[in-house]
Amino acid sequence: MRCPTTSSSVVGGGLARPATEEALRGHHQTWVRDPGSGAWHLDVFREPWEGDTWVFRRDPRIRLPLARAVAHSEEGIPYLHPEIVLLFKAGAPTQKDEADLTVTLPLLRPAQRRWLEEALALVHPGHAWLEVLES
Repeated sequence: MRCPTTSSSVVGGGLARPATEEALRGHHQTWVRDPGSGAWHLDVFREPWEGDTWVFRRDPRIRLPLARAVAHSEEGIPYLHPEIVLLFKAGAPTQKDEADLTVTLPLLRPAQRRWLEEALALVHPGHAWLEVLES
């Protein structure tokens, strides 16, 4: 799938705007679509970084080095480690997020579970998922 270089991005309130520096500075999510067909090709969350350190945009006390935050698929496609994705989902969990937690938790290594538990306790003290993580 090829995204045209002249595509618009959805920034701020679902309005289609050119991906200018000003528009990108004000928002952390960019949706890219083909202006001809209107088909959405890509949904990108842009996260803050300080050098090679990822900074959780919802609480800058939470930080991880690049190698610890980002993994790569066999094809070389980068993705956030699942415990980080779960931390994002914990902010306002939907039924799908709850299902993702149930499916993903058994796959996490003990260090990943511990990190998620510590990060949740810091950002969302008393969160319902903390009880699940402790069991």
